Amino acid sequence: LLYIYFFFFKQKTAYEISACLVGSEMCIRDRYMGILIQLYNMDDLPQNMRAVRLHAYGQPLIVEDIPIPSLQEGEVLIKIEAAPINPSDQGFLVGGYPTVKKLPCVPGFEGSGIIVATGGGEKHWMTKGKKVACIAKADGDGTWAEYMVADVNSVMPLDDNMDVKDGACSFVNPLSVLAMVEECINNGVQSVIHTVGCSQLGKMMYRYFRSQGLQVIGVVRRSEQVDILKRECGQDVLVVNCQDSQWENQLRQLAKDYDARICFDAICGEMTGKVLSIMPDNSIMFVYGALSGVDCSKISPADLIFANKQVRGFWLPNYLSQKGVLGLDSIFRTVKKYIGSELKTQIYQEYGLNEIYSAIQDQNNNSSRGKVLISPNPQKRF
Repeated sequence: LLYIYFFFFKQKTAYEISACLVGSEMCIRDRYMGILIQLYNMDDLPQNMRAVRLHAYGQPLIVEDIPIPSLQEGEVLIKIEAAPINPSDQGFLVGGYPTVKKLPCVPGFEGSGIIVATGGGEKHWMTKGKKVACIAKADGDGTWAEYMVADVNSVMPLDDNMDVKDGACSFVNPLSVLAMVEECINNGVQSVIHTVGCSQLGKMMYRYFRSQGLQVIGVVRRSEQVDILKRECGQDVLVVNCQDSQWENQLRQLAKDYDARICFDAICGEMTGKVLSIMPDNSIMFVYGALSGVDCSKISPADLIFANKQVRGFWLPNYLSQKGVLGLDSIFRTVKKYIGSELKTQIYQEYGLNEIYSAIQDQNNNSSRGKVLISPNPQKRF
């Protein structure tokens, strides 16, 4: 227990705090066995790897050969099988995300792969060859490459029966959904509005919220998305289509009927103010994205002053930084339990590293159909 507290509290950021607990289910006694033996080295690996690199924020990405980095004690080398393209990744590319790295760097916040080498130290005797989900180091290269160095405590072992590529989206969206459920519980709310109802996060919310006895009212922008949600999440899903001229009245009625006093907004722009005005008194608007590319607007002072409505920010690292050791451990165990079911991500297509721009374009054009993966060994889905 003393070791856990030492390792946890020496972390500097919420990003690293999340990393230090992901692998906490591995037994502490491995520390002593790992110190005595370092079983694995990198002699059998190539010297260089292909990687997508960002040389300047907002500038074109370059695919190039770079040396495979050496390992320090407490680190593992992962042969990347797949990595998603998340909105946070795209925000990082243009310098619009709080995480700032020394350039040039390899983007990609999360992914999955196989551990092929270790830097020695605790736990390493039992890690080589394991299928894992992983997150990039806060100050290191990311997952859009053939290999990535990760902290041994920032990897989550995947079940033997799970395809390694299906584990590529095990952190950003699943942890966000768990955090959203907790916000509902803390505020005594049973129903929420979500402004990107047919996103992969939105579908995950429908499934997991239902398993927890909560209700989601999704807002979408095309009739095709209504059909997708009914097919993938059940015919009884609550969804409003912005193409319908009466969508605001429909959403107002649903918000009243289900007392939906929380909204999670990833759009911004006029959507923020419009939905907030529709919601009941004492409601909270959590803004966690800005897919519209513009600031929140149309927010009525009367809603804030007289209806006691609020607008707050929602950022996953802030949530994780408030968790204690046991709280984080519980969160990551829940992710592992549900990652193949309620927290599962639908994969739409795969692209190679050299196809990075086609991959980003496809993700932006077909986000409601599933996640697009970057893979050194892509298998086209159709």
